[in-house]
Parts: sequence; C-alpha cells; structure tokens
Amino acid sequence: MLRYLLRVTPAFSLTLFVSSLVSHVQACSLCEDAAEATFVGASAPVSVASAPAPALSSRPGAPYTVYLNFDGFTYSGNWAGRPPGTVPAYTGTSAQLTEAWARVAEKYAAFDVNVTTVDPSGFAPTDYLSRQNYYDTTARVMQTIIGGNNAWYNAGAGGVSYVDVFRDAHAAGSGYHTNWAFPLNLRNNQPKAVAEAVTHEAGHGFGLWHQTDYNLNPGNSYSTNGGATGDGSYAPQMGTTYNSQRGTWRVGTFGGGGGAFQNDVATILSNPGLSLAGSGGNTFDTATALPLTGSLLDSVGGVIVPLSESAPNPIGIENYSRDFFRFSLAAPGDVTLNLANGGDWITPGVAAPGATLRSRLNLYRADNRATPFAFGLEATDTMSSTFSAMLGAGDYFAEITSFGGYASTYDTTAKYFDMGSYTLRGAIIPVVVPEGGTFVLLGAGVAAFVVLRRRTGNRDARSGITCS
Repeated sequence: MLRYLLRVTPAFSLTLFVSSLVSHVQACSLCEDAAEATFVGASAPVSVASAPAPALSSRPGAPYTVYLNFDGFTYSGNWAGRPPGTVPAYTGTSAQLTEAWARVAEKYAAFDVNVTTVDPSGFAPTDYLSRQNYYDTTARVMQTIIGGNNAWYNAGAGGVSYVDVFRDAHAAGSGYHTNWAFPLNLRNNQPKAVAEAVTHEAGHGFGLWHQTDYNLNPGNSYSTNGGATGDGSYAPQMGTTYNSQRGTWRVGTFGGGGGAFQNDVATILSNPGLSLAGSGGNTFDTATALPLTGSLLDSVGGVIVPLSESAPNPIGIENYSRDFFRFSLAAPGDVTLNLANGGDWITPGVAAPGATLRSRLNLYRADNRATPFAFGLEATDTMSSTFSAMLGAGDYFAEITSFGGYASTYDTTAKYFDMGSYTLRGAIIPVVVPEGGTFVLLGAGVAAFVVLRRRTGNRDARSGITCS
C-alpha cells in the first residue's frame, strides 16, 4: 500500500510524497498574486467540448509526447486524493488556444518532444476511463488537462503535476501521467499565462524542480529573476514567468536543494531516449541554399540548441549550434534578411509569439570565412534582427547563432539558456543602374556604392551604403 505524507506550505503549494515511487506532487502556484488569478466560480462551464480542438502537432513521431487536452475530461476516481470529476473544456477562443499550443511548442522546440492537441490514445473521445488508463500505463506520454478553475484541487494553484514520472509506465489509475493547468486562474485563458503554466507542469514531469534564488532568499519558492520585465528580460521557466519577455530553461538553485544547482536542460535530457533536436547546415561546407522565388526569399527556419547533451552550458556563443545558409549574386543587388526569434507555428513565414531564443545574424564572404563582414541590427525589443545593404556580385553566407545566454544580474549564480526556433525571411533584388550611371564596387563584397550622375545644374546626386 502506498503511504502519503502531506505538507502544506505558507505559499499554498501542496506537496504529496509517494514513498514507494520516490515521486511527489507539487501544486505549482504560478499565479501567486491576485493579478494573475482571475477566478471564475459558479459561472464556469461544466460540460466537455462539443467540438474538438484543432489538430496541432510540433514534432510528430518524437519519442516523448506532451498531449494538451483542451477538450475537457471526466476523470475517474481521485487524483492526489482529490476528485476532479468532470473538468470543462478550455473556454478561450480558437486563436487563443492555437497561440497557447504554439507557445508550449516553442518551449520544447529544442528537444525531441511532440507537443500536440491530438489524443495519442486512439480511444473514443468519451471513453474517458480507457484514455485515462492508457496515459498511466504508457511510458513517455503525458496528458495535460487544460480547463476550468482550481476549485477541486487548491485555491492557490495555477497547475499541478507529479515530478519525474514521464519516462516510465505506471499502474492504471495512478494518475501519474496526467497533470493539470487551470486556465480560469491564469489571467482568464490568456495564452501566455496558460502556456507558461503548461510548460512548467510538463517540466515537472520531466524531473524538474522549481528554480529559486536560494542565495538571495533561501525561503523563496519561485524565482522571478528579481521581477524582471520588459524587452530583453528573462525569468526561469521553472520559476514564475508571467511578466518576463522570455521564460527559459536555466542553471540555478532549485527548491528543496539547499542551495544545490539544477541544470534544466541536462535534467530534461536525462530522460532515456530524449535528445536535442537542432537544425541546419551547421558548417560553411554544409550550408543550406537560401530558397528564392523570384527576388523573394522563401521563409526558412531552424532550431539553435546547446552543443553538448551531457553537459549543456548556457553561457557562450561557442556552446551552441550554428546554422549556415548560402546565397550568390551574379550581379550587384540589394539584400535584405530579417531574422525573427521563434518558429512559424501559426502563420507560415511569421514567427509566433513566445520566442525563447535570442539570436544573432552574421554575414560572411565565401573567400573569408574567418570574420563576418556585417551583422544584423537587433531590434530594440530583442525579438528580431535585420541586415539590409547593397552587395556586390559574389558568394555569401548567412550565419545564425545564439546570443550566447544570459547571466542574471539579480542572482549572479543563475545562468539562462538562449535556445529555440527562428524564422528567416528576406529579398535579393538586382540593382538597376540608370543609363549614364557609374557603378563602383569597393572591396569584393565588402561595400558597394552606386554613384548616380544626374545633371542637376552643376551638382551630382550620389547615394550609397556600406556594410562593413
């Protein structure tokens, strides 16, 4: 018989230790202050969805599946000693649902994990008990039920999950492969809030504990990186990430560790059969040709990941993969490349909200691979960078790298990963020199000037741009 030890903390998070499994439940109070917890009580719907969620999958066939159940569920028996009963379907709009899925997909884009709204069980939607037993008894599958409020569980919770149970099969009825997010307590279905909670709960399933700032506040249960907000801000995914621009995986102190450190990426990768899922053209010689339709670049994307799976290091550009793309100009042309952080999960060619990567764009000439001759200009919001200049005829490479991680200025022992998806678009437009004009190239591909000699009295009109 299983023995349970119940402990309620002052922050209203509940921990349930299951001694025979060396696992436990954490009530993850991601919505700790009132601004985050929009509570909807009696008005909450009590029926499951009449129409299923759209079929969305980030990486079909991956060895691990995070199933986002937005359709409602009737749960048999107790979960962690409490009866969920019939949990209503997600009541946000279809657009909100899709954005929430896209944000979670982005969080796990660097891993060989499929984030999906498609039920992997194969049972009829209303055969809840068979589905429930399938999830429990199937290794590497986790169902997150996203619906209703937290009234059945704990009024302080934004979500709840068992820890370190994803990898194994468990007994039918155990509930270990079902976790929960309560969207009506997550800014009333706001996609970012829902996605942050869902990602956090799945992280528990992969074996992650809460990230804290133990060195500054030993009693702190959830790090916010000092309440970081605004452009370029980071907070730990296993802390509280509602208000930061990026919620990312981190190396930092973890709850219950007494100041010990948790490398989130290494912990996730400790699950058997799970690996990183980078992309590219990772060298000049294996660079991918930029696809053009006329003068327009067909959007391309990829994923930047840590180079090491055994000891992933968040700090240093050299510790991440690089993707290379090649292109050639038979004649001088105006080249524009726009690199956006995030994958095009929703609209082809357009990066979806929720990027975790902060990237760099570098340009090289084919005859000088040692040093880039130009760089993309990063936008003030840190979510994209753009290169736009006139280049001479020749062969070129575009390199995409990580920004190299973020070292917290709040808890200086904490280091954040810059990893995830990107989307690259642009155009290459041949230059037309007017009759009587003169075209001058300065340095092979380094700079190009067009000197347009137009008679305007005794004055010439000149225009040009350099990219060195």
